[in-house]
Amino acid sequence: MRDRWKQGEACSSMGREDLYIHDSRLVGRTLTSRISVPRGLRKYFKSRVLFAGYDADILADRSILNMPLLAAVLPFAWLTGSDIYVDELDRTFKESMDELKQMYGNMYPRTRFTTHINAEVLFDNNISRLDRSSVSYAMRLGRLTPAHE
Repeated sequence: MRDRWKQGEACSSMGREDLYIHDSRLVGRTLTSRISVPRGLRKYFKSRVLFAGYDADILADRSILNMPLLAAVLPFAWLTGSDIYVDELDRTFKESMDELKQMYGNMYPRTRFTTHINAEVLFDNNISRLDRSSVSYAMRLGRLTPAHE
């Protein structure tokens, strides 16, 4: 599967249109992430590249850098039943998104929320493992909340 992510190929599996997040890179203060989208879903995407600029330098590994694009496309995936594949992801973020999916399923019981987030590697990031800029970045994404200012 990792070869598909590296090549950026999108494919359909068992009749479902899957999304592949790959090539999340940070250059200076700009994050660039790419998503591979099957032909049948491309009309819903204006671009298949996410650019995000930040006002401070950020040092974060790919498990954190993949979060913004995944969060942006997740509601779309829920509506289409698409699975999302990503090479690396923060475990707490994935578990939080799985819980959010369950909550939406409870609110809208007639809708099937069948999307799965498939990460090749889940990382257990914690504040001691992350530097100060990464913690600030994650807090902006809502992943971490400060105990005290």
